Amino acid sequence: MLMKKYLILFIIAFIFTGCNNDDFNNETPYNATDIIGEWLFYEDINKSYVTNLTLHSNSTLETYLYRYPGETNYISEIGSGIWTFSRSTKNLESRVTYLSSQTIKTNNYTIEDVDAYSLKMYDKQLHSHDTYIRVANSYNLFMDEKLGIKDIMTDFNADFNANEYESLNQNIASVNNEGIITSTGIGTTFIIAKDGDRKLAIRINVNNGVSRHASEVNSNIASIIKKYGNNYIHLDRDEIGYGLSVIAYKKPESEPCAQELQYHYEPYSGSIVCIEAIYESEKSLQNDLSYLRNHYIYLALPTTTLYVAANVTSFSDSDYYIMPLTNGLRYGSTNFLNTYHYANAWGYTIPGVFDEKSPTRQKQE
Repeated sequence: MLMKKYLILFIIAFIFTGCNNDDFNNETPYNATDIIGEWLFYEDINKSYVTNLTLHSNSTLETYLYRYPGETNYISEIGSGIWTFSRSTKNLESRVTYLSSQTIKTNNYTIEDVDAYSLKMYDKQLHSHDTYIRVANSYNLFMDEKLGIKDIMTDFNADFNANEYESLNQNIASVNNEGIITSTGIGTTFIIAKDGDRKLAIRINVNNGVSRHASEVNSNIASIIKKYGNNYIHLDRDEIGYGLSVIAYKKPESEPCAQELQYHYEPYSGSIVCIEAIYESEKSLQNDLSYLRNHYIYLALPTTTLYVAANVTSFSDSDYYIMPLTNGLRYGSTNFLNTYHYANAWGYTIPGVFDEKSPTRQKQE
C-alpha cells in the first residue's frame, strides 16, 4: 500500500514537471535546418551587450560578444566551436572555445520557437528566455558610403514591411526613417529593422584599407594587378629617382574613400617599395588616422611621424611603416627607407583636394 502511494506521488510530480516545462516549450517539432543561420541577441534596455551567433550546417559555430556596442564597439569575446540539436528533446547544445582565455564552455538551450525572424531559446544554465533576431545579410562598406535596406528586407521576405529602424552604434553606421544606412566610422555594428513585433537585423562592417595596404608593401606588383585589375595608368615620376616605376588606380572600386592609389615598385624585381593613398575627403582620412592610432605603434621621429605594426619593438625590426601625409597615407618599405631615405617628389604632401591653396595644386591647375 505504501509503495502504491509513492508511485502515485511520483506520477503526479512527473505530470506537473511536464506541465511546467510546457509553459515555455510548445509541441511543434523543429529540425536542425530551422536554426541554421546567423542570429543576434541584444540587451535592449541598457544596450550593454550584443551577442552575434552563427550556426553552420556542418555543425560548427562562431560567436562574438560586444560590450557596450553603442559606445566602444569593443569585442570582448570571440569564440568558435560545435553545436548539436536533438529533435526529440528540442535541446541545442554548444561547445565553444573562447579565443582570449582559451576557456571551453558548454551551453544547453531548449528551443521554444523559431521562424523566419526569430529564434526563442530557454537558457538552462541562466534560466532565462532569450529571443535572437535573424541576421538577414551582411554588408561591407567604406567610409561615407550609403546603403538602402528597404529593398533588401523585401527581397528577404515580401511580407516584411519595415517601418522603423535602429542602429546599435551610430558612430559606425547611422540609419534614417527611410532605411538609408550611412557609414560613419570604422568597425562593425547592426541595423535593426522593425515591422510591428517582427524584427530583422543587418550586419554592417565599415572597412578601411590600412591593414590591407600594409600587407601589400614588399609584395609584387604582379599580385596587385591580379587583385585590382588592369584599369590603371602609368605615372611619369622621373623626378623621384631611384629607378622606380609607378602605376595608379584612379577612384578605385575596391576603395571608394580613395581618390587615387599609387604603387611605387622596382621595375626589374617588381617589389613594391611604397603605396600612397590619396583620400576623397578629410573625414575618411581622419577615420583612418584614428584607426592607425588605435591599432599601430606611434613613432615620433625628428622630421616626421611614422606608425609600425603593434608587435614591433624597434623600427628596424619592422617590414613596413605608415606615414600620415597632408591628404593621404604612405605605406613604405622600411628596408628601402633605410637604404635610400626614400621620399616622393612632393616631400610629405600629396597634391589633392584638401589644401586648395597649396603650390602643387596651383601648379596643376
